[in-house]
Amino acid sequence: MRAALTRVIARDGRLEVDIAKRAPGRGAWMHARATCIEAFARRGGFVRALRCVIPKSERAVLRARFSEVQV
Repeated sequence: MRAALTRVIARDGRLEVDIAKRAPGRGAWMHARATCIEAFARRGGFVRALRCVIPKSERAVLRARFSEVQV
């Protein structure tokens, strides 16, 4: 199941895609699709999983990065 998911971490207030899936710190696992990012944010997933508030502009940057790691 985890093979189909992408790990995202928060570092210095920015979201980063953890391509190796083993970076230190808190991470959130999600599908690399824009609809999943928005649903995750709408349901408070970033606050719950990463324990920080992620601005909408940073989520837009994350959507662009996800297109780079699509399998």
